[in-house]
Amino acid sequence: MRGLQGCLGRLGRTLGAAAAVAALVGVAAPVQAQDLKITSAHLPPYSMKGEDKQGFVAEVAREIAERVGNPTDLHYSSWSRVYKTIQSKPNRLLAPIARTPQREDKLSWVVPVFPDRMVLLTYGEDAEELTLKEAAEKGTVGVQQDSLMHELAKKRGIDSSNLDVSGDLTSIARKFAAGRIDAWLSLESLAIFSMREEGVDTGPLTVGEVVNEFTVYIGGSPGLSEDVKQEWRDAFEAMKEDGTYDEIMSKYGV
Repeated sequence: MRGLQGCLGRLGRTLGAAAAVAALVGVAAPVQAQDLKITSAHLPPYSMKGEDKQGFVAEVAREIAERVGNPTDLHYSSWSRVYKTIQSKPNRLLAPIARTPQREDKLSWVVPVFPDRMVLLTYGEDAEELTLKEAAEKGTVGVQQDSLMHELAKKRGIDSSNLDVSGDLTSIARKFAAGRIDAWLSLESLAIFSMREEGVDTGPLTVGEVVNEFTVYIGGSPGLSEDVKQEWRDAFEAMKEDGTYDEIMSKYGV
């Protein structure tokens, strides 16, 4: 018995010393399944807290987590908080986040879920493909209040008299379909989802200027384990091969 206790004691000291060395030289300890945490913010249609539909990025993240044995709960907070947390705390995932040049070195890029773009939309049988400037010159452009699109329109010098600013997307979708605004500056998937949720036919939708293109990702903390990232990527590829990814995306019209 004393021999066994001695062996266990030596093993414990060895493991403790290894952990201490790892901490001193900056070697990351292996990520345990229970240590990984998925964070998110309420950003329809990517992720939606307390809704019947979870959002397509949220659903993809939960499916991958289940397949690789990680916790599947999404921990919601404000966008500013989750974006700050993903950069400062280890072993975190963020679903969703757009990959942009400004963010490239601030976190890990784990799974590329969906390519999206910011576009100028017009509606109707005779709808024209317009630039943002042309649309503002012809009439009014709908934007969501305080959104990236709102800020971009102001930076481009679009006069406030040519902007129809709404606090919610359902109002914009209704006005857009009824012809009460002449164009809509939006993320493409966001506009399509909002219109379909309101029962609006997206057939007469015309895409004009593509203002920006990016890919919506599941991101991770800086220095996230390569093993974890590869596990998630492999599971994502398996989802695409077995049709689960397409099944999820079809529910959101993207």
